Amino acid sequence: ATVYIDVDAKGRASNCRVGPNNLPDAETRFWFCQAMMSKGQIVTEVRGGIPVASTITRAMVMRGRQYPHDDDSARKRHFATHPDQNSTCYPQ
Repeated sequence: ATVYIDVDAKGRASNCRVGPNNLPDAETRFWFCQAMMSKGQIVTEVRGGIPVASTITRAMVMRGRQYPHDDDSARKRHFATHPDQNSTCYPQ
């Protein structure tokens, strides 16, 4: 889901909207917004050295229940082709 968060000049989230998405219902969209807004301060946009209110865009991704095998296979392929990365730094 694409999430749009309105942020005041002090970095506090004041509003949240969910844009294009494939989420199953309105309740899931509500909880995505709550999670994004409750995580404390957000870096604000600065214009001319002064923080200003703005809208930021974030992508929220949720692992689907029907694809755990595909996800695990892709993870194994990724680390097999990137030996410089330590898989323990990216917990499942």
